[in-house]
Amino acid sequence: MGWSTERQAAIRFYVRGVNVFAALFVVLITALTLATGRHLGWLLVGGAIALWAGFTLFMRRMRKGQP
Repeated sequence: MGWSTERQAAIRFYVRGVNVFAALFVVLITALTLATGRHLGWLLVGGAIALWAGFTLFMRRMRKGQP
């Protein structure tokens, strides 16, 4: 059995929200890193991008597994 239409819509809504939040976080941390010149900020940006990419790939794999 596949997911219901309501569940698919809810998942799309939450994924879109996570993507927007991740993009805002990366932009904010990048701006702060450029303003302060600290190298630790680049680690946070890289970590956020890695987490976002992992989440996106996981969601795509889950979607392909559904009929």
